[in-house]
Amino acid sequence: LKINSFIGSMNEDIDIVKKDEGFFNGIVISEIFKGVHYEIHVQTENRDFLIHTTDYHGVNEEVGLIFTPDDIHIMEKMEW
Repeated sequence: LKINSFIGSMNEDIDIVKKDEGFFNGIVISEIFKGVHYEIHVQTENRDFLIHTTDYHGVNEEVGLIFTPDDIHIMEKMEW
């Protein structure tokens, strides 16, 4: 039995802040306006995040990412 666990977070629980003001930094890879919010793809050294926010951040912008301990959810990866 192979069990894969990962740490995830809801898209809207991650806040984008100025570079060096978050827990870690990343680069905006893409941004799409979805009518009410932006869907922003941020690439960090170890992981990619897809973040929903009402704040605009442009492609190639260096940003910081921050969240609270309550925003982290440990989930088991389901295999189909």
